[in-house]
Amino acid sequence: MHVHPFQVSTFLLHILFSYLLSIPLPLHAQIDLDPEEAEAFAEVQERLEGTRLNPNLATVKDLQIFPWISKPLARQIVATRKKKGLFRRPHDLLNVPGLSPDLVDLLEPYLSFSTPTRRTFRTRWRLHRPAGTTWENGRISQRSEIQIADGLTGFFQTERDPGESTFTDFWSGYLHLTPNFNHTQLLIGDFRPTFGHGLLFSSRSRSASGLTWANTSSRSPAGYRSAGENSALRGLLLTSQTGSFTGTLMFTRTARDATIDDTGKASIRTSGRHVTPNEQTRKDALTERLTVLHLTGPLPAGKIGLTAGRAVLTHPLASGIPKHHRFIGIDWQTATDRVVLYGEIARSQSQIAWLTGGQFTLKNLRIVILTRHYEPEFKTLHGAPFSVYRGTNEWGLFLGTVWKPHSQTRLEWSLDRYGRLRPEPNTALPARGERFKLGLNHRLSRAWTVALTVSTQKKSEPADLDLRKRLRLRLTGRLTKLRISGWAEGSQNRSSPKQKQRRAAGLDLRLGKRKGFSLSAWANQYRTTNTPIYTLMPDVWNGTGLQPLIGGGKTAGIRLGWSGSHMRFSLRSTFRRSRSKTTTTWTAQVDLGTLH
Repeated sequence: MHVHPFQVSTFLLHILFSYLLSIPLPLHAQIDLDPEEAEAFAEVQERLEGTRLNPNLATVKDLQIFPWISKPLARQIVATRKKKGLFRRPHDLLNVPGLSPDLVDLLEPYLSFSTPTRRTFRTRWRLHRPAGTTWENGRISQRSEIQIADGLTGFFQTERDPGESTFTDFWSGYLHLTPNFNHTQLLIGDFRPTFGHGLLFSSRSRSASGLTWANTSSRSPAGYRSAGENSALRGLLLTSQTGSFTGTLMFTRTARDATIDDTGKASIRTSGRHVTPNEQTRKDALTERLTVLHLTGPLPAGKIGLTAGRAVLTHPLASGIPKHHRFIGIDWQTATDRVVLYGEIARSQSQIAWLTGGQFTLKNLRIVILTRHYEPEFKTLHGAPFSVYRGTNEWGLFLGTVWKPHSQTRLEWSLDRYGRLRPEPNTALPARGERFKLGLNHRLSRAWTVALTVSTQKKSEPADLDLRKRLRLRLTGRLTKLRISGWAEGSQNRSSPKQKQRRAAGLDLRLGKRKGFSLSAWANQYRTTNTPIYTLMPDVWNGTGLQPLIGGGKTAGIRLGWSGSHMRFSLRSTFRRSRSKTTTTWTAQVDLGTLH
């Protein structure tokens, strides 16, 4: 491998450029997504699902659970709150320097401005009818959460996919107890471990091609809230803290979908659909039992953790994985205001894997570095299910900076470099890749903002070179209660003349407020190749969904909603027309209880 992530020439060039920019500004996220960023962004949405953070009570550390909020920006939010008073609605966050309207829209579904009460209850019922199905065979889901008393909360959700026979084909829930002694937490039910840095308990956000969304801040485990099946552990999680030391003990017994052949070997399946006879046969065919101990102690300006565990399966998996499996790992992290360094090393069945990285904030420059290596048969709890993770031996480097030459103008640029440490089959990560993005944001007036994003991407294999150019223009405005956003994008693959240019354009209108009537409408027209163009569309209620545009055609949608103090209702319809057919999907949702 001739290219290394820490090439001296590239590193020094961008450090020098950053110091020529004299105005320190907090960095925030670009929401114009490249295809490589879309998977990491989708995982962020999954991880944050169900989060309700009150910005009037949140600390700087609390606010950093959002990867769009850096530590300097979190401090700006807290400082603005102390200086100008409490935030009463999402629009008030625009008073924070560095928070744009687009970023506030991303944060809004995860914020709560209500006064905390001792007892709360909230339930949500959603019915989704995909194209080509009836309402009776649509996807039905519900999620309910309750705070019974101080320190005792509960959560329960169910979902039935189209064609499945029972309403509770998938269910998940937990009870979370935080008594007022010795900083102890007890969780019974479904959860995903949050200790470590994604080596033993793997996380897709630790991907070399998705470092734009990298976030070293971690949350205490508060239960599993996502609707993704086969992605959580089920059992008991006990955490206790004494001074600077924390201990976590975990016992789980989780059923996994698996296909078992005549010899008794099994392969885990993660689709979660149970419609066909084969899918129903493999449902919960494999049982995984885990016993894990994690201890954390202090380091100078940081912490170090030790993980030891044992997994037991009801059947040996494919590729000769034994029933009994032991693993051990060490993780560490040190942090200052400007530098965060982290790493993890683990041993599993005589195989070694390691991960190391860091984040650096130097004035208005942000650098993220990641290197990860797996030996061929290293076995990890990838996404929770026990499996052989034939992971990517990879390196990645991200640099990003902001320059504000004028009070109404902001210039952002970023550079991603990533690649494989050694040749590997069956991986989407190229031997070497590079992505450069330049963004210009200019406030035309108090209500109108224009943004231009230009990016280039290069991927290289030993016998192939892929070079792409991309340009997106976006205009956003607010007129009283109406928000208007229009965008157009074009891209071209210069290394593949047979592929046509990709073009797309869209318009988004949103009318209303948090209480009362609201209306959203959007439309997109596109012509793409096998590589999609991504845009954000309104979810059923106040959320933001990721919409891939691929092929050629038109999409449009409308969302109607009404919200009161203890009830809200919304109905969304989306329409898609291509050359061959026209499809329509419907989604209805009702929320009851403590909503704001």
